[in-house]
Amino acid sequence: NKNVVKEIMIENLDEKNGLVITNIGASVFSGLTNMTTIEIPDTITSIGESAFYQCNTLTSIVIPNSVTTIGSAFSSCESLTSVTIPNSVTSIGSSAFWYCTKLANITIPNSVTIIGDSAFANCASLTRITIPDSVTSIGDHAFSDTKAISSIVADKVVNISSSYTFENSSATNISLKSIMNIPGGCFQGCNALQELTLNSAITNIGGSAFNSCQFQKLTPTKFNNLKYLGNNVWNGNSTYAGSIDLKKSTDLTIIYDHTFAACTKISEIKFKPLRILKKFLSFSDFCKKNDYDIVHFHLTRPYDVMYSLCVKKDTYVIFHSHFANRRDYRLSEKITECLFKFIMRIKGDVFM
Repeated sequence: NKNVVKEIMIENLDEKNGLVITNIGASVFSGLTNMTTIEIPDTITSIGESAFYQCNTLTSIVIPNSVTTIGSAFSSCESLTSVTIPNSVTSIGSSAFWYCTKLANITIPNSVTIIGDSAFANCASLTRITIPDSVTSIGDHAFSDTKAISSIVADKVVNISSSYTFENSSATNISLKSIMNIPGGCFQGCNALQELTLNSAITNIGGSAFNSCQFQKLTPTKFNNLKYLGNNVWNGNSTYAGSIDLKKSTDLTIIYDHTFAACTKISEIKFKPLRILKKFLSFSDFCKKNDYDIVHFHLTRPYDVMYSLCVKKDTYVIFHSHFANRRDYRLSEKITECLFKFIMRIKGDVFM
């Protein structure tokens, strides 16, 4: 009867003759709802999938130095408050500590290189996470919905490989000083975010990476090596009042739609004339707030797409406005003049 077991001690039967236990298999102890303690011998090298799944009264666990891999071993252990992960562990698997709602602190050792999908997702009491520089791969939703977390520090991590890693986290401070690539949706919905620190040499920011994040402080404000800036990256930030300078990102040839949409307080956006504009900026709220002269004009194209031209201080930007199946707009003399100036400014670069 699973409801009777309160304590488990794993012992090797005949260690002298090589009869030792090296693996805790999948789901072996899952659902032991009254188990409070377990002793794991130092012969164990791996803990299998769902090995302790829904052991709801288990409060603490010490993983021995012999273990190198942790699967989804402790998912939904809702009373777990303390976990010791040794320096022998190289991989924390998918859903390893998913829904451990009372786990407040955890130290990830420098030996870990992989953090799997949803490894710490829905850890509602987790307050702080420091990711060591040994980590090369962080899975989808690895720390998503961590509603108590205040700080995410990954200053030595070079790459986050998957999307939505910290989605809907409550972090107020995010520091990513060495990250070169931020995947799509990585910090989407982090509404409590106040301070964001990035690498000035970052090359890629995926779509919706910081969508709806309300940070007030951005460090740095100049980005010199961006090659890709996806759609909705900063969409919905109505609190940041500083500037963003992309002028030295010479390889940035496309800025996708809604990148700065609803950024009503941002003071200035700088970037070089773009060579190819396949999808166009949609940041009408920003333009209106900064008194841009917004001129609508119609181009004969497939799908009858409407575009807009923003003109201010000799800076010309074309951005996607909306799909229009409405009346035609004729190119007035003013629009023709503005469009001609834009074409002259990009000096023969291709407009698509």
